[in-house]
Amino acid sequence: MAPKQKTGGNTEKAKEVIQAVVIVESFDEYFQPLSYNIPRCLLPICNVPMLEYTLEFMATSGVQEVYLFCKSHMEKIKEYLKGYIKRKGKVPLISVCNANSSLSVGDVLRDVYRMAQISGHFILCSANVVSNINLMRVYEEHIKRQARDPAQIITLVLMEVSQGHRIESRTENAYYFLHPQTNQILHHHTELKGSKSEDNFPAPLEMFATVKEVEVRSDLLDTCIAICSKDVPQFFEDNFDYQCIRNDFVKGVLHSDIYVETMYAHILQDTSFKEGCYAAGVTGTAAYDIISRDIISRWVYPVCVDSNILPDTDYKQDPESVYKDSGVVLARQCWIEKNIVLGKNTHIEKGSRIRHSVLGDNCVVKSDSIVQGSYLFSNTSVGKGCSVLRSILGFGVQLLDNVKIGRGCMIGDNVILGPNATIPPFTRIAAVKKPEEFEDLDLGTASPSLSQDDNDAKSLTNVPTSVVGVQGRGFLWGSTTNYKDVDGDREDDYDSEESDNMEYFEAQNYCLNYMAVTMKDVDLKEADILDYPPSDDDLESEYSEDASDDVDSGIPINDLAISDAAKQNEDEYMMEAVETLDRAHNNKHEVSTALLELKSLRMAHNASPELQRLALMRWFATKIDWNNLNKSIKALVDKWNPLFEPVTDGDEAQIHMMWVVEQCCANIAADRSDTKSVRMAFQLIVRYLFDAEIISEDAILEWFDEAKDKPDSSGIDVTLINSLQGLIDYLQSSDEESEEDTDSEDEDSE
Repeated sequence: MAPKQKTGGNTEKAKEVIQAVVIVESFDEYFQPLSYNIPRCLLPICNVPMLEYTLEFMATSGVQEVYLFCKSHMEKIKEYLKGYIKRKGKVPLISVCNANSSLSVGDVLRDVYRMAQISGHFILCSANVVSNINLMRVYEEHIKRQARDPAQIITLVLMEVSQGHRIESRTENAYYFLHPQTNQILHHHTELKGSKSEDNFPAPLEMFATVKEVEVRSDLLDTCIAICSKDVPQFFEDNFDYQCIRNDFVKGVLHSDIYVETMYAHILQDTSFKEGCYAAGVTGTAAYDIISRDIISRWVYPVCVDSNILPDTDYKQDPESVYKDSGVVLARQCWIEKNIVLGKNTHIEKGSRIRHSVLGDNCVVKSDSIVQGSYLFSNTSVGKGCSVLRSILGFGVQLLDNVKIGRGCMIGDNVILGPNATIPPFTRIAAVKKPEEFEDLDLGTASPSLSQDDNDAKSLTNVPTSVVGVQGRGFLWGSTTNYKDVDGDREDDYDSEESDNMEYFEAQNYCLNYMAVTMKDVDLKEADILDYPPSDDDLESEYSEDASDDVDSGIPINDLAISDAAKQNEDEYMMEAVETLDRAHNNKHEVSTALLELKSLRMAHNASPELQRLALMRWFATKIDWNNLNKSIKALVDKWNPLFEPVTDGDEAQIHMMWVVEQCCANIAADRSDTKSVRMAFQLIVRYLFDAEIISEDAILEWFDEAKDKPDSSGIDVTLINSLQGLIDYLQSSDEESEEDTDSEDEDSE
């Protein structure tokens, strides 16, 4: 008799090995010269190598095999992986693959096809991804959907972001035409911001042949993550001109009359998964800055600084999002303000001010220096009286005394600057010559004398050799806003033809992916283009000749930079507070949850109670149903009145709350022709806040007395103030009746 076959339990089909293709190369120069000696994926973000975040993301999502495709610095990546595997122990099987001949993502996927190691569906992502999502849920959804739709070829992971959010792309508008029930991608279109064709574009009517309605989304951010079928690499092999995923592969398949394959979007929202809903790729230094701030502000929780991803760190969180590792030494008279990461054994001396910045291990900031909105890698030294504004300094950089670094600069490893050197905004300097242009200027060893504005920074060919100071050592690598670095020689008076126009905007939009570069810096004048994050109102002016007037007027130069940054911080808080309240309202969160989120946001930004009241009222006004004022305002106050309680304790706070309500309504009236409805809304808001005991009777009466006598009131202000006369009369008569009742009770007792 034949032996029985082993069934392995319940005769279940062996599970498919979960594989991931991670593209290490970025095929751009956004991080040069910082990434000249070290691969971009090993550059630190909040003092942790970017690749560490990606590998942790893979491991927690259950990925079993990871293929890293590298072109440069392969030995350094292998060395790092040895240490990673030794530290972690049980990790996915990691293979490093050679991509020497690759010039694009498309070339890498052609290598994947020829390698023939991908056995089924796989995860495709960049090596510079920071995420807190459980990717296995997305992967399982993709597999289940494949059973219903065998033509499915890819699922793009997209993150929902509101308009104006700091992580929103500043370079392009991406439009996704989706099936509203299944999120199938029916059409995809991208436009460079500022291009002439941005306002209108064709969309195929064929979409409506199979669906009755189409959802158009322009609020979705590409996270650099996708779930692919095993056929995706073959598409790139068959189409040699495919260079990237979205603009070539996605559009090529969707717009083709031959292909019948389907594509889907997985949209990350606040309510997607309990594990998290954040994913973003470090696509440039601007994204590097934004994602760093998101990590510091705990938007990527549980991926945060004090989770201590690296084993030799021991970060602790102080108030106002200040994270300090062990061995940090702070002088008593230094200012460590907010949103700061200080690495191991970092020293800050007296009189120095650190704000919105990350400093690596063993950094030193000597007395009377400013580091604002900047990133200093390990072993960097900042001398006395220096200023570093919204820039990135590599490993081992030395700033001697009185060095001024303008915004948007990138200083490579081991560069020495100073003393008394001024680096123009957007300058890139390295310790070695740029390989492609050995004729670049050697900036070392002449007497220091430089005064240039932003326009000079765009064309640095005339920068004096004295820029790095008499003891400096470095070579110019160009400017982050120099179009020649991007697009070759270009005439400013470009042709009106569409092709020339697009090349012009491509060059300018490319520059916007650099940290601290604004629309003004690249001559984009279209009013509808978002300029976020703000430029800190040209903070480099604190040490320019234009600042002399402020010095003469008695205003400390350093305080100018702090006041500009404070304005930026207030704007960020207002935007994030309104977004937080929107999410709480739309997703029907508990009031206690919203209160906790607002408290965390207030601590992160050190927001004043006045600013909180303004944010609450601005959001409140956006939720009013102007066709049903009484019902909508009452419902809003009944539901959300606990949000006002922490910031309306005391008469002064309540009087200010009245001013906020009035000014908010006055602003609305300026945009609406129906002044009567605004006047009624003002009356109802005050009435229901009074009923909810958010604003007291005494506060309303005192505010009314102040408001009547305010000399600079506008017409609408007077109208709104007078509209409360009925309530004021009622409150005053109630007071009089109360006093009469008290007097009569006293007489009766006598």
